[in-house]
Amino acid sequence: YRRKGPWLPDGLTLVVTHAVGFPKEASGTVRVNEIWAYENPNHGDSAIINAGKFGVLSAWEDKSRDVLHFLLHYLPVDPVSSADLPLHLPRLPDAVAEARRQRGFVGERTLVGLAHSAGASALIRAAIWEPKLFHSLIALEPIVVMNGKSTLPVYDSWITGALGRRAKWSSRTEAYNSYKASPSFSYWDPTVLETFIKYGIMEDDERGPDAVKLKGPVFLEASLFSERVFSEETYEQLAILNKDIE
Repeated sequence: YRRKGPWLPDGLTLVVTHAVGFPKEASGTVRVNEIWAYENPNHGDSAIINAGKFGVLSAWEDKSRDVLHFLLHYLPVDPVSSADLPLHLPRLPDAVAEARRQRGFVGERTLVGLAHSAGASALIRAAIWEPKLFHSLIALEPIVVMNGKSTLPVYDSWITGALGRRAKWSSRTEAYNSYKASPSFSYWDPTVLETFIKYGIMEDDERGPDAVKLKGPVFLEASLFSERVFSEETYEQLAILNKDIE
């Protein structure tokens, strides 16, 4: 997203990372100039593009590296509307990346990281590695735990819950009603749930003209929850997170 009107001097640049099991479109807007939403390679449309290329495990560090790689090497320097952006952003000169690494986005934009759950953990680690880039962080329910706490039963429940998650429906209407009846999704705003259904599932032509399924395999969601070292390491590094980041 990039606003079509004039660039706001006090507007924000949001970098949004999602939780396990949610597509990138599950995020909304505030008073912003632009929103860039990262999607895990095995979620949403990214899962379709990368189908057949996944390993069994997924390193959470890769999410942090992906975000930083985009911010340093691909986030456009000049404000342009989303309609003018190419499908594939060109790589910026290394001098631009190094300047951002040293000075951040001073005079260019105010970058705020907004993330949920595993996405929040990845964004926190990204800010620890490259603190100059971030003005502030909004981390919702980050999976950041003390050493040894990742063996708690809740982790196993996340894995079994992902493996047992329903992944196929006879139609989008059935999928919507199924999620609406779920205790975990019933309290969602209807518009947000509709967005999830629109972007989180896809047609399943092998089962019929109206059949749909999740875009990302549920076993890959489960594999993400099995990676527990990253959250403990991030907790240990919180002490070195730059205090200037709000």
